[in-house]
Amino acid sequence: MGNQKKRFRTIRHLFILFVSISALIFGGRFLWSKFTSIGLLPLEFKTAGGPVYFEVEVADTVTERMKGLMFRKEMDPDRGMIFIFEEPQVASFYMKNTYISLDMIFVGQDKKVVGILRDVPILNEKSRGVDVPSLYVVELLAGAAKRAGIEVGTEVVFDERQIKK
Repeated sequence: MGNQKKRFRTIRHLFILFVSISALIFGGRFLWSKFTSIGLLPLEFKTAGGPVYFEVEVADTVTERMKGLMFRKEMDPDRGMIFIFEEPQVASFYMKNTYISLDMIFVGQDKKVVGILRDVPILNEKSRGVDVPSLYVVELLAGAAKRAGIEVGTEVVFDERQIKK
């Protein structure tokens, strides 16, 4: 009987060890992804009041651009999304299935802001844009552009090498 108890205890300890290691691995990966900026592109807006920084998700494929920020219920105030097109174009966006009011900042090939749509209303399919070609469009929480002092002509700085190709 003593050997059976010892064996059972050993198996139980191994099981607990396995569960603990699994929890550390998977829990650690979850925490790492939650509390680091992996996959986010740092953006700097050079405003008249000084530099302002955001971290944005990159949408550079047709599928990613179509989905955008749909279905999101919240977003950190220093986060957003940058839409990257293959070539400059007069771009338009709608807010279908988008639950967060946004500012849309249109940026030309020279990385200067060419137009801003502020406080775009949620959950509608009205197409909105500016009449100037842009290569990039940055979406931030509504009011962020005004608070940051982002205006037409503001320079946007980011490292294109960090964008997945």
